[in-house]
Amino acid sequence: MLSEKLKFKQLSSKLIMDEKKLSRKVVEAYERSKDQKIAFIKDSDFNLLGLNQQQDCLLITGKRKISAWAFLDTQIVQDAIRLAVLIRNFADVSIGDIVTIEKVTPVAGERVILKPIEEIIPGISSRIVEYIPFSMKENPLVIGERVWYTFDGTMFVFDVVGIRPQNAGAILVTKDTRFEIEQRSSS
Repeated sequence: MLSEKLKFKQLSSKLIMDEKKLSRKVVEAYERSKDQKIAFIKDSDFNLLGLNQQQDCLLITGKRKISAWAFLDTQIVQDAIRLAVLIRNFADVSIGDIVTIEKVTPVAGERVILKPIEEIIPGISSRIVEYIPFSMKENPLVIGERVWYTFDGTMFVFDVVGIRPQNAGAILVTKDTRFEIEQRSSS
């Protein structure tokens, strides 16, 4: 039984790491998805990862982690994943790089702790915390992910340094999710 399982695993894809993680080559996404947290994969990858809905969530690990909704793509080349430029930038990968993908099931997020990558003008943090949930609502987040928010024409970039519940692999931002901004340490 074990040898049959191993044979199936080897035959199903050259880039399988284990039963729950796949390595895939990054290719360009469709223009229409450029500002969305979505990733396109083949139907065989849906099956291998145990995805059963059109919008299950993926944890994508390049040089950084990012979460995205999984969408089926019947036109994609084998062993590839379509990622838009924004997702590639925040995962710190380029076209042709290899990323690891795995299924995660986000739970309703209670709290998200963000750390700005650049100093924020005092007083702006409270306004950002007030409005950021609306821009991220219904999106998944994972610890280590880099997120962005545009406020008054300025883009602010943050690292997700904490989530609650803490034992969740990913959270889903809801209307009840609370955000905090951790101050940057002086260096």
